[in-house]
Amino acid sequence: MNWFKENKFLAGLLIATLVGAGVLGFLMMSEKSRFAEEQQRYEVQAGELTRLQNSAPFPNAENLKKMEALRADHFAAITTLQKDLAAAELPLKPMSPEQFKDALDNSVKRVVAKAGEVGTKLPESFYMAMDRYERDVPKPEAAAPLGRQLAAMELAVMQLLENRVAEVADLKREPLPEEGLPAGNNPSARAEPETQKGKPGKDDAAKELVTRNSFDLGIVAAEAKVHNFVNSLVTSKQQFFIPRSVTVKNERVEGQPRVDPNERNTREPPEPPKSPETPDAGTRPTTPAPPPVVSKYVVGDEHLQIAMRIDVVHFSEPTPAK
Repeated sequence: MNWFKENKFLAGLLIATLVGAGVLGFLMMSEKSRFAEEQQRYEVQAGELTRLQNSAPFPNAENLKKMEALRADHFAAITTLQKDLAAAELPLKPMSPEQFKDALDNSVKRVVAKAGEVGTKLPESFYMAMDRYERDVPKPEAAAPLGRQLAAMELAVMQLLENRVAEVADLKREPLPEEGLPAGNNPSARAEPETQKGKPGKDDAAKELVTRNSFDLGIVAAEAKVHNFVNSLVTSKQQFFIPRSVTVKNERVEGQPRVDPNERNTREPPEPPKSPETPDAGTRPTTPAPPPVVSKYVVGDEHLQIAMRIDVVHFSEPTPAK
């Protein structure tokens, strides 16, 4: 006791050291126990992961039911989409070559009559881009596809006329493979990247999911009328159209001059009237009024020259699930 009294500083330091050592030892033991628990948990999880990675999957009835339900929902969504797309197209109606020839003649008459009604100019010798069938008939296997192509082209041209464009300057089409033209003259028979085909010989029922044929339009019209035509084309419920390429050129390349040389005399004062040789008594010569000045738009009344390629897209009906 005397030593503690005589060495108070050392005694306090010793006591503090002993207390700190006890606290440090307690903390060390606690952390060691927690480390052991975490290491054991890690080893258990790592072992389970290794087992799952190395083990073969075992079919489970509940998981199999879930997978079948997801597969059915997925196929139903695809089938619904394919049905909706297949409904937005003109039907492929069976017809003979003679029936197609009659349909072509009637189509030309309807378009020409509508163009005359709305005042739209058509190309010379207009025959719906099917001049080769003006006197001849197509092959029997080409009559129905040509009839559907004709109906799609007439639908697009009629929408142009409904919008009262100034001129349909050009109308061309891609020949169909059924027409039997050489590959060099048939662009649609060379490559169709949008078409998906089954493996030949493996499944005879395999058919093309998406097919297309194209035609070209040349239009002269005001900008607003072109916008209305394109909107009506892409929102058509009768046929699925895709404007694949559009080239626009302004009818006026240069701006209108501020002063029209042909009207330079419209603002000049009129010449004084000549004195009549024998004026009537009590009458006075009158000065004619100046001609009215007609204002013209500097910009905005010009037309656009449009060259457009349009794809007519057809979708096949969905096949039943296997």
